[in-house]
Order: sequence, then structure tokens, then C-alpha cells
Amino acid sequence: MNTFWRLETCSKGITWASLNVEEASLNKLSAEVLDEFRQMLDTFDTTPPKALVLQSGKSSGFIAGADIEEFKSLDSAQKVQGLIARGWHLFNRFAKVPYPTLALIRGVCLGGGLELSLACRYRIAVDHPSTKLGLPEVMLGILPGWGGMKRLPELVGPQLALDMMLTGKSLDARRAKKAGLVDLAVAERVAQLSAEQLVLSGQPRARATGLKALLNQPLLRPLVARMARKQAMAKARPEHYPAPFAIIDTWEKADGDSLKDPSLLAGIVSTPTALNLVRVFFLQERLKGIGKAGRSTEKGHLHVVGAGTMGGDIAAWAALRGFQVTLQDQDLSRIAPAFARAHTLFSRRIRDPYLLKQAKDRLQADPQGHGIRKATVIIEAIFENLEAKQDLIPTT
Repeated sequence: MNTFWRLETCSKGITWASLNVEEASLNKLSAEVLDEFRQMLDTFDTTPPKALVLQSGKSSGFIAGADIEEFKSLDSAQKVQGLIARGWHLFNRFAKVPYPTLALIRGVCLGGGLELSLACRYRIAVDHPSTKLGLPEVMLGILPGWGGMKRLPELVGPQLALDMMLTGKSLDARRAKKAGLVDLAVAERVAQLSAEQLVLSGQPRARATGLKALLNQPLLRPLVARMARKQAMAKARPEHYPAPFAIIDTWEKADGDSLKDPSLLAGIVSTPTALNLVRVFFLQERLKGIGKAGRSTEKGHLHVVGAGTMGGDIAAWAALRGFQVTLQDQDLSRIAPAFARAHTLFSRRIRDPYLLKQAKDRLQADPQGHGIRKATVIIEAIFENLEAKQDLIPTT
């Protein structure tokens, strides 16, 4: 009996596979979930379905990605390669099955969830505010190694694919349809009917055409890669933030196959940047838990050192959730962009003028670091430079 994937076959002969990781608020592709998916494919090799539709058994979303908890055990190059190989080989196998497959996406479809969807012949996105499709691995200092670096450029063209992978930005249902990432963007009331019709339609798998397809050819890849590197260099140096450059190299030189250079994988995952970004991810998850646990609007005092994109956005999110936040950097000019982004976030998320003012008041600029003495949580988010970090710690 399946633990995670529930299978039902409807009167039209379509098998519906619904994923529900019961102990989690969002579906994640853990080793156990992927192993059960592999067993499902083993069964279908013997008795193939007429068609297969993947969907979520949760109302909270499709699949949020890989299980980040498993990253904590990646302490060797062999383990890193094993994690990547698990999804890479399984999704390649799934992409080649003879029966039609479709991903019915409602809610978040990120990272490994999108990579699984890309391995399907068809994709339908439900036009709902919660629907977001993206490959945000770069925000953890790593890369999408389960086929996303290969299949996304083949589907939407390398320019948009690299932009999505290098920034971590996601697309809603309508933008995903316009980009060619999904075949259809439909209202929720007709989602199941649309899935039935499309998966049985017999139409070919979508591919990028025209200039998008041309730019994906080996002869023109160096040109696209050079432009992408220039844009990435404007934001970070490869020695400080290697993941974006590894994504570009892997697409350009290995057609998206990160297993072709295992040393690159191990080097990326074990960098201080990746380790710190994963650490920040878990800190954010803990802050979410604290925010949900209490009913008071005052959750504690958070002090963030470093007002760059990562530190500033953590500070803004925490203030939105009810924390008193002090944000420290060398001077006010470095803090100002973070405040501008925070106020945009607050205005988008809070409609009540009084609550909006409260959120803005909870976020305070603190170039001198006075908030450290009052903070219950301190997050260091300055750039990856050992000397700078060593200079910072004795003074705080």
C-alpha cells in the first residue's frame, strides 16, 4: 500500500496519482517519496496506464521542492552526487515512459516539483493566486540538478530559463502559459476536465521554437552564456556566490547535466555561501514557527547585520510577521534600498492603513548596531568575506 502517492483510475482509463506527505504542510520530494514514485513506475512498466496525471492531495500546493532537511547530511562529494543522481535518473526515466503524462499544478510548484512537472509530457496550471512555478535553488546557493537546467531551456528558451534559474523568480499561471512553461492556464472549476482532455489528446510535447530554439543550439550557447555571466557578475563575484555561474556553465557545456562534473557539484554544495544560505532557510522556517505559535503581534526582537538582498528581505519578512527588527549596515545609504523593498512588500500584503503603519514602525534602521543588546535573535547576513566576518564578530 502506498504511503505518499494515492492512485485512482477514472472511468476514462486515466490514472490519477495524488501526492500527500501527511506530516508536512507542503509536499516535498524526500528520498522516501521518490522511492515510492520509482516503485510506481516499476508497476507501470508491467501494466501501463492509459494515461497518468500527477496532482497534489493537499490544498496548500503542488510540490514545494526537495526536502531541504536532507541537505544537512551532505558532507561528502559521494553523497552530493548520490542525491543529484537519484532525481536525475528517475525523472529521465519518467520522461521516456510510453504513456501520456500530465502535471496538474495548483499552488506552489518549485524546485524539484517543477523538475518533475517538466518531465511530464503536458502541464496545466490552475489560475489561482497561490500558483507559482520556479526553480529557486540558486537562493540556497545550489543548482537545479534533477533535469531543470536541461528541460526548462528546451521548453521556454535559454534566456528566460537562465533568468528564472539565476534569480530564483517564479511565474504565475498566466505568465507561465504565455512563456510556454505550461500548456494551459485554466480556472479551477474546469481543471480536471481540461486535464482529462489534454492528457488524452495525443498532441506532441511542447518545445521552444524559432529564436528560442536557435539560441539553445551548441553554436550559439556561448553567446547566451556570455551575456548571462555579465549580468550575474554585476550582482556577485563567483568566488562569493558560485551557484549562478555553475548553472550557466552546466547549461552551456553539459546540456544541463550536472552529473558530468561531480567535483563542481561537491564544490557548490560545500561552499560557505551554500551552507549559510541553507542555514538562513532553516532560520526563516523557525521564525515562521514562532510567528504561528503566538497570537501576540509582538514576537520578539530580531537584529539583522547586513542590509543586502538576503539580510534586508529577512528583516522585512520578520517585521511583517510581527517582530521588532533592527537592521544594521555601514551607513543609512546601504540600508535605504532594503527599506524600499520592505515598504513595497508591506503595501502589497497589508490593506489596513493602521496595520501597515505598525509594520513599517517595527522595522528600524540601526547603522550603529544598538539593537544587538536587546535582540532575542541575531542574524549575520554580510557578504562572504572571512576577514569582514572576523572583524564583525568581536565588535558585536
